[in-house]
Amino acid sequence: MDTQLRYGIVSTASIVPRFVKGVQDSNNSTVVAIASRNLEKAKTFAQNLHIEKAYGSYEALFLDTDVNIIYIATPHFAHATYVKDALQAGKHVLCEKPLTLHVDDAKKLFGLAKSKGLFLMEAQKSVFLPTTNFVKQQIEDHRLGKLNHVELSCFYPYGAQEKAWMLDPNKGGGSLYGSGSYAIEYMMYVLNGTPDYYKGNLTYGKYSVDDVSDLHFQIKDVTIRSIISRTTKYPDEARFFFEHGEIVVPYFWKAQEVNIITNGKQEHYDFASKSEFVYEVNHVEKCIKQGLLTSPIMSPKVSITSVQMVEHVYKNQSQ
Repeated sequence: MDTQLRYGIVSTASIVPRFVKGVQDSNNSTVVAIASRNLEKAKTFAQNLHIEKAYGSYEALFLDTDVNIIYIATPHFAHATYVKDALQAGKHVLCEKPLTLHVDDAKKLFGLAKSKGLFLMEAQKSVFLPTTNFVKQQIEDHRLGKLNHVELSCFYPYGAQEKAWMLDPNKGGGSLYGSGSYAIEYMMYVLNGTPDYYKGNLTYGKYSVDDVSDLHFQIKDVTIRSIISRTTKYPDEARFFFEHGEIVVPYFWKAQEVNIITNGKQEHYDFASKSEFVYEVNHVEKCIKQGLLTSPIMSPKVSITSVQMVEHVYKNQSQ
């Protein structure tokens, strides 16, 4: 039985080369095709990333019988459409975060995948990183005593990569739609629970999308604050406050290091890796090899909870 995962990639977004690197470093996966609405762009990506086939439409990619799993990296508003199309074509699916913009769509897609006997997972590389599992273990071992509070912050400035859809609230533009799932799903995994309470505040500037999102939530008895900004420089880190010290994870969503601070002294732990995506790719391989239709880590419950929280914050803000 052929157990190799052969990816077809939907989109030529900037994240794609990094994902391809993760597949190249994985145990038993490969990328065999890539598609774009612009055939020449697809061909350029295919040549640069050493991918055999390029398509000028996503529909053609879905029909490729050599492809058995689709990676979707389109803009957020298109995720639901292309996940559905890929599942209807009989392909397993790994879709970039956020899985969908609306909770009803997320529920329907997991139901569709189940009915067709196909694997579906939202891509969330942060929960599979060695750094994340190291922090999770420190918490469970109570090395620094009780964990009381966590602060997560990210800065994603406007820049040359800005696309028109990123400034459209109906298409998933804005700080919370763009990156809220990082903090929510990361903390759900680290603390092994779902939020008992949450509220959010969104700050708008000259555009119709939120420039800053300030999300407060609680999991078990740990309070959490996540600030994501497109205009104001915040530290790119997760900071865990314990009874007897702190743990700081720079760039927690793609971290390669962890610092533990106790009594004014700092211990540095290095987890350098060639690719932050390889751990996620290997997890998908393992799940499908075991015949699972969903991930026990990035489960439907995790994705649906995250989508529901973000959607609810936006709805409350507009009232």
